[in-house]
Amino acid sequence: MLHDSKLLPAFIAAYLVAYVIKFIEKKVPEGLDLIVVILVAPALTFGIAGLISPAVMGVLKQIGGAITAVGDNNPYALAVILGLIIPVVGMTPLSSMVLTSLLGLTGVPMAIGALTCTGASFANFMLFRGLKIGNLGKAFAIAIEPLTQIDTIAQYPIQLYGANAIIGVFNAIIVTAIGLVINVTGMATPIAGAVVLFGFNKPVPSIIGIAAVAITSIILGWILAKLINKINFNKLSEKLPGRKTTTQAN
Repeated sequence: MLHDSKLLPAFIAAYLVAYVIKFIEKKVPEGLDLIVVILVAPALTFGIAGLISPAVMGVLKQIGGAITAVGDNNPYALAVILGLIIPVVGMTPLSSMVLTSLLGLTGVPMAIGALTCTGASFANFMLFRGLKIGNLGKAFAIAIEPLTQIDTIAQYPIQLYGANAIIGVFNAIIVTAIGLVINVTGMATPIAGAVVLFGFNKPVPSIIGIAAVAITSIILGWILAKLINKINFNKLSEKLPGRKTTTQAN
């Protein structure tokens, strides 16, 4: 599992080593710099990852434990939290699959992760069509895999991230109410997550859950697209404090 392979420490280490590589490229003669990078970067990354791994993994375990505790005390509060976060993270380079793996989510939280991603596919299709973002091909592409449209998503962050967070909360509550579970981590993905659901739940509740999430996502995606079309986000951006200062300075 990704949770056991210490992916996040390696990611952090690689990010830090990237700055070292830039320094090497500046200081070492061209041609020789590639050899130095090949010799130094992997070993340095491995060393840093090993050094920070206990602290990073400890933090992840604490977060995972906190999530479990919240779920035990108030499952619907947990549903709201995960519903807000997971669909949005699924539209970023980190990806919801990696996040749920790092946190080691299983059971109802993992089912929430899986079906909120499935719902996000339907929601994003409706949002892309309703907001007239790209052509039909782009709408199908984001429905199948959001990361294929990461550049387009970045152009409409408030609209798409905001709508997905709202819809994600509704879908997470649906999953919690039905009581669906997935007892393996890393299944927060639009298609595979819905398929794996049948391996841990009876067919009827699984079908009801998937159908309810899909219908909810389509309806809310259509409604939110209509509402967003009535809001001028350019004007909202101009009203931000930073933008005001810039305008006044000019």
